[in-house]
Amino acid sequence: MNPQEITYAKIPPSNVELEESIIAGCLFNPDCRQDAITYVSVDDFYKTAHRKIFQTISEMTEKGEDVDLVTVADALRNKKELN
Repeated sequence: MNPQEITYAKIPPSNVELEESIIAGCLFNPDCRQDAITYVSVDDFYKTAHRKIFQTISEMTEKGEDVDLVTVADALRNKKELN
């Protein structure tokens, strides 16, 4: 096989600890939540679970609902996305 024909799967850059920190900030600090929703998108998250959590937090914030660990877990459970 010609070396020019070889392609390698590229893993996108990720920082799971940063993703977890953003989600924690969103859950416990309303100011952080608004900044995160403004500057971060769901597509910025590498882990699927983090994408679902952030999407749920964003949706709840947009609707004016309370956002905390319990309410987000309930919303994910209702969407059948809590494993």
